[in-house]
Amino acid sequence: MITANDAREKTEPVRQNGVKREMERIEHEIEQAISKGDNNIALDGTISHPTAECLRNLGYEVSTGSQYNEEYFTIKW
Repeated sequence: MITANDAREKTEPVRQNGVKREMERIEHEIEQAISKGDNNIALDGTISHPTAECLRNLGYEVSTGSQYNEEYFTIKW
């Protein structure tokens, strides 16, 4: 059995990879919105807390919500 410390060490790269993938997807959506002259995006689904925090640290406003039992999040700049 691996120790809890070893498990945490193995989990962190997986989390970071997930944040990286989310950020790449979101960056693509932001670039498309910018090309249309928009200053926000709304995407279906959820955003992870680490990704939302990363975006806030970059100056974006991130909010989440749900409508008709469907979750979404918005990002404004």
